[in-house]
Amino acid sequence: MLGGIAAAGAAPSTDGSQAALVAAQETTPAASATPTETNPAETTCLTVDESQTYNGETFICTQGDDAQLVWLSEAQSRKVVEAREAKAKVLAAKIAADKVAAQKAAAKAAADKLAAEKAAAKAAADKLAAEKAAAQEAAARKAAEKSAADQAAAAQAAADQAAAQAAAEQAAQQVVVPAAPAPASVYYKNCTAARAAGAAPVYAGSPGYAAHLDRDGDGIGCE
Repeated sequence: MLGGIAAAGAAPSTDGSQAALVAAQETTPAASATPTETNPAETTCLTVDESQTYNGETFICTQGDDAQLVWLSEAQSRKVVEAREAKAKVLAAKIAADKVAAQKAAAKAAADKLAAEKAAAKAAADKLAAEKAAAQEAAARKAAEKSAADQAAAAQAAADQAAAQAAAEQAAQQVVVPAAPAPASVYYKNCTAARAAGAAPVYAGSPGYAAHLDRDGDGIGCE
């Protein structure tokens, strides 16, 4: 019984404590090692604006002018992006200016075409009016010429008729009446007497005709 107490009250040996400490250390998980940072230049850049930190500096996945994705420092990435945006603005402004210029050119071309069409229409209308005026003038001239010709023909016909009538009258006056023996009792001393008797003119062969009454010898006395 005394041995059991003593055993119970005896202090642990030094060898036992060391063995327990070793066992405890073997069961405790070892601390994880700090990973080594990788240079972004040695990795692939896959997503635009993706960022990585290396040696305390931030790197941004940036699209270059050649459309390739590359890692750039934050400052360099900002410059590239700003330059690309500025270039895009300039290009957009140029496209807009070209569009406005094209619209103005198209509007001017349309206006010029409309003006040309109006000018052509006016020229055609002027030509038609000139042709119509010329046709009217020609018709008026032709009508005037016809009227003048008709008047000349009518005047000529009237003159011819008058001449024919005058010739007929003159021919009628120059008709020689067949001589008939004049009664011995009819005698006119002169034309005054013949006119007084109502016999003038006195035709050759008619009663009272005598050579002294027909001075021109045309067969008609006391004309």
